[in-house]
Amino acid sequence: MNPTPLARLLIVDDESAQVTALSRTLAAAGYATTAAGSGPEALCALRTAAPDRATAFDVLVVAAMKSGALDYILKPFNLRTIIPVLSRALAVRRLRLENTALLQRLANRTTELEAANRELQRANKELEAFTYSVSHDLRQPLNGMIGFTELLVGEKPGPLNDRQKEFLGNIRRAGQQLLRLTDELLNFSRLGQQPLERETVNVGTMVREILDQLRDAEPHRNVELRVSALPDARADSALVRQVLVNLLSNAFKFTRRVPDPVIEVDGRQQAGECTYTIRDNGAGFDMRNAQRLFAIFHRLHSERDFEGNGVGLSIAQRIVERHGGRIWAEAAVGQGAKFTFTLPG
Repeated sequence: MNPTPLARLLIVDDESAQVTALSRTLAAAGYATTAAGSGPEALCALRTAAPDRATAFDVLVVAAMKSGALDYILKPFNLRTIIPVLSRALAVRRLRLENTALLQRLANRTTELEAANRELQRANKELEAFTYSVSHDLRQPLNGMIGFTELLVGEKPGPLNDRQKEFLGNIRRAGQQLLRLTDELLNFSRLGQQPLERETVNVGTMVREILDQLRDAEPHRNVELRVSALPDARADSALVRQVLVNLLSNAFKFTRRVPDPVIEVDGRQQAGECTYTIRDNGAGFDMRNAQRLFAIFHRLHSERDFEGNGVGLSIAQRIVERHGGRIWAEAAVGQGAKFTFTLPG
């Protein structure tokens, strides 16, 4: 079985002795050759043999190079000099073919990604519209249910015994919890539609305001707060407040069972990016579950231990990423958690 030639070559020259010698040299080097003694013969051979490269010597060098020739050799020449020239030419040809194939694959992949992106955007819009519709439609019956339970508990329609009041209280609390979840879903669905209104945000002042509100809501707790100087961000003020409310509320919540709760907030600015960190010494969580931490409705603690609906961190992540930032967490069970996010400076 004959080995596959390195390349198929067409040799064009009107000197038959030159053609014969060159054909033998190239054949010995592993090339397959076809000879032609004139232009018409060469064209005929090109149509039938389809070589990888034509080697011609009686040509105008400048015109040939302008037409795409890779190299040339002046006559008379040493037969041994032709091999390096051909090797270089074939290497360039191979690189060109590989580059063409790579560009085609890249173009195909780009087309596929663009189509997938359009489909994802369409699906996200449909999901947001569905979430908004369901959440909006739930609010009216929920408000009615909560209102009627409050009316009954107030005994305006008639007296109730303690057992009946307990049952109605359970219904009321469940309705309020579902209403809060509905509000969270509405907020989540609006994030993709709400345009960003960027402005200079005094994050330090905002953090202190939120911490004051959280502390006022639980005046019986003695939480040590450590807030460092925080850089201003260039962001949507209302959305940044939502991120901070969610993260700081979690810090307050998950330190509830710690005898000496500590919450720290610090930040820095570098290369046009602001980084903020919220750290607590509360319940923490297992880092093996960290990849699901920001998934909507996912909770790392049971509702018996800590209240919540698993939406707050999803909202925080979506807001941060809409600003072009990142958010991540570090924690250990029983040793607290640290949430870090970035925003444009």
